[in-house]
Amino acid sequence: SVVLEYQDRLIWFDAGEACSITGHTMRLNLLKTSDIIISHCHMDHIGGLCNLLWTIRKLRIVKNQKPIYGNLSVYIPNPVTTEAVQNLLSKTEGDFQCDFPVGFFGISDGVLFSKNGLTVTAFHNHHLGNPSPAPWQSFTYRIEAENKTIVYEYIEESDAYSVKSTLKGRGNT
Repeated sequence: SVVLEYQDRLIWFDAGEACSITGHTMRLNLLKTSDIIISHCHMDHIGGLCNLLWTIRKLRIVKNQKPIYGNLSVYIPNPVTTEAVQNLLSKTEGDFQCDFPVGFFGISDGVLFSKNGLTVTAFHNHHLGNPSPAPWQSFTYRIEAENKTIVYEYIEESDAYSVKSTLKGRGNT
C-alpha cells in the first residue's frame, strides 16, 4: 500500500493487510481519506480494505467527526470483489451503517478522477492476464500534480510502452 498526502487529503493506492495500522503508526488522520484505489485484487493489495473502511467509520464515531472530505470513493477493478467487500462490511457491528457516503466505482482505462489539481489515470496491465472477453482486472496508475508524475504499480515490459507513450514529451518521465 502507498498513501499519498496531497492538499491535506489522503489517497490510498491499494489497501494491504496492515494499511490502517500503518496509517495510525505514521500518525495520519484517516478521516482525511478521500479515495482508495485498488490496482488488482490479490490479497496483498486488498486484504486490509475492509479494516481500513471499518476503522474510518469507527474513528468517525469515537471522534464524533465526519470524514473531512465527506464522500469516500473506493475504486476496485473487479465488481465481484466490490460486492464481497460490501457484503462482509454489512455483517459487522452496526451493519456498517455510515452517516457519510461511501461510493464504490469500477475501473477502466482513462482518467479515474481529477480533483484539486491531482489527476489519476488508469492503464490496464497484463499482471492478471488478458481477460477476454471480461473487463481488465489489473491496473497501473499515472498520478499527476504540480507538474510532477508518479507511475504506481506493476508494469510488465509489454505494458510499459502504453504508459511511457502517454508521458512522452511531458519532460517528467
